[in-house]
Amino acid sequence: MTTLALSEFNPEGHIKFITAMQSLLGFMMLTWSATFYYKLFSQEIPNKKSN
Repeated sequence: MTTLALSEFNPEGHIKFITAMQSLLGFMMLTWSATFYYKLFSQEIPNKKSN
């Protein structure tokens, strides 16, 4: 969804808007997943204290 210029497809008319939204959605999904995994793996692991 993020590789845009690897073909000879040249959208025109209403399809141009749809392809632009699809590329924006792909970029947003990539950014969201990177942020999600960064937050998930950067959390501190709580220490278990035995009393």
